[in-house]
Amino acid sequence: PRLSRAVTLLLLTSTSAFAAPATPEEAARLTALFQSHVGDVPGVFTVKPNGDAYDVTADAMPLLAKIPLQPGEVKPMISITPWQFQIADQGNGKWLVTQNKPFDMSVKAENQLDLAIKVGSVNYAATFDANMRFFTSTKADLGDITFSEKIDSPDTGKIDVAFALKSMHYESANREAAPGVVDGEGKATYVAL
Repeated sequence: PRLSRAVTLLLLTSTSAFAAPATPEEAARLTALFQSHVGDVPGVFTVKPNGDAYDVTADAMPLLAKIPLQPGEVKPMISITPWQFQIADQGNGKWLVTQNKPFDMSVKAENQLDLAIKVGSVNYAATFDANMRFFTSTKADLGDITFSEKIDSPDTGKIDVAFALKSMHYESANREAAPGVVDGEGKATYVAL
């Protein structure tokens, strides 16, 4: 939650941050801005100039390493692919956010949880409107998706869930209906293996 909140807060800042061509100095400033929203945990965000846009990497692992454990708890083994995306100024307060890297996550807690999620291909594009403070449009195509989860605890008993999808398509469109109010619609389609 802190990671996604930081990304949203960055997008809510003044669009002047992206008005000029990408520079190392501005990338450093943006890195510091992102990092300011995750407390004193270093290494979560890096920003690099790339033409007229900025490549952003958000790595949740430094945050997860700080999760406190209760007495007697065993630290889970967690692996999450860093989230890599790009932000480009489109003018008039609108920013293009794109992402095209695969995703992989696993969580293992001894004798309690074994979770694995993999997305083999990602093609994501969204337009964020800083004036509306929301995404006006989103389009995503995901491929080669697998999900498996095994839980064994006194509270839930044994749960074993697994599925695979060949692809998933999602798109949405939103508009400001009134100050602070956004109306929108979205649809998703799935293709099983």
